[in-house]
Amino acid sequence: MITPEKTILSIGFIPLTDSAPLIVAKELGFFQRWGLDVQLKKQNSWATLRDKLHAGILDGAHMLA
Repeated sequence: MITPEKTILSIGFIPLTDSAPLIVAKELGFFQRWGLDVQLKKQNSWATLRDKLHAGILDGAHMLA
């Protein structure tokens, strides 16, 4: 089994319907099944999400391409 580089991840999201896969995956334990402790962080705006991702405060994000 491959061990992940990081096991605790902060993922930002905007509370819209397209963030549902992240929320459902967390609730159903999909991240935990792979040894990941994912903390979902609700953000107030796309600009805040972008800035926190760029600054390294968040490890990943649900956002528009």
